[in-house]
Amino acid sequence: MTPVLGKLRAPLLMSGTNAIQSLIGLGGAAIVARSLGPTGRGGINTILLWSQLATWLATFGMGRSQVYFLGAWRIEAGKRAALFPNLLAQALVSGLGMAALAFALARFLAPSLGNGVWLLLLIPLQLLSDLIGNYLLGVHFYEIYNAKKLIESMLYSLALVTAAYAHHLTIGLALAASASAAALSTVYSIARLRAGSELHWGPARWSAFTETFRFGWQAHAADVPRMALTFMPQLVVTPLLGLRAFGLYSAALSLAGLVNLGSSAFAAMCFAECSGLEGDRKRRALQRNLLLAVCGCCAAGAVLAAAAPMAIRALYGPAFDESLPLARMLTLWAVISGIGSVLQHALYSCGKPLKAAGGSITGLLVTCASLVILLPHFGTFGVASASTLGSLCELFILSSAAHRSIRKPRVPDAAFA
Repeated sequence: MTPVLGKLRAPLLMSGTNAIQSLIGLGGAAIVARSLGPTGRGGINTILLWSQLATWLATFGMGRSQVYFLGAWRIEAGKRAALFPNLLAQALVSGLGMAALAFALARFLAPSLGNGVWLLLLIPLQLLSDLIGNYLLGVHFYEIYNAKKLIESMLYSLALVTAAYAHHLTIGLALAASASAAALSTVYSIARLRAGSELHWGPARWSAFTETFRFGWQAHAADVPRMALTFMPQLVVTPLLGLRAFGLYSAALSLAGLVNLGSSAFAAMCFAECSGLEGDRKRRALQRNLLLAVCGCCAAGAVLAAAAPMAIRALYGPAFDESLPLARMLTLWAVISGIGSVLQHALYSCGKPLKAAGGSITGLLVTCASLVILLPHFGTFGVASASTLGSLCELFILSSAAHRSIRKPRVPDAAFA
């Protein structure tokens, strides 16, 4: 194997895993769409969207800290061993607290979904699953990380297929399948970590917690506007346009998300691998990831835009023909957003998480202004257009910040001097 292929092996395998996972997810989405129609799909995806948003809020950036400090503390065994107990404590306290809050909000924002009772189960399990996934990245267990994602997707889709075949598929059963898949994939990951002697378990240390929390809240503060930029357009569809409109929108969004298969892999690898590098080695690694992400996103976007009509009809049926223009606009958004995600992680690995916030805040403001103008006139297409405009503005600012940081990357420990 050549040196170049050796460096690309892990991100290419992760990209392949993302591709398989997305195909499995599209199959599951097609089953839900054909069994429950646009309204049923909109109901399931509304609850999943709320649970994903609440899960992300509950991390407080500690997932990123896991990745960063598992590399930075390679020779500090005591601090490294304190990371896993912190992870479990946060999954319990933050997960249950955020689940209760999301349950209360769902009573008012989505009363047709059973008062959000499924959020109480989904959010803690998803939070623990996400934190364990970050831990696997931090110890460079990429193959187990890939296997975890595939196991979770396959278990969820298998449950959907079984229920649909027996004509018992409901919103509640689909969400129970999602929660069970997250729990079982987490159990598998913990077992593999123990078998590989990478499950570091030691006494809690206040100094370790304060260092991880300091980096975590900075990364979380930078993530807030970007997550709002990603989720806010979706959140306004159901209350303003109805569940059917969100069902069409989410179908187009799931197809457009295929663009980010490579960019998400390179973003994760960029953060996990480059955080411990310094000087020219870091600069070269960051530039390589950025170049590959740009080429991959543009190529995938072109292919997907051409194949969108056939893909939507094959996966979702004629009832979803209205989502075709949405799919093309959201494909453009996915290309821009995917490149921006790699730029954001490049700034994180340089020890400058707050530098990414400026671009995301600007993009969010542009998105909000565009929604006010476009949504009343163009409906869901206006929502997709607003997302694209906001992400484009974010990309310009992130590009400038990343260019300055990559020229002179910061030594990781300097972020806490």
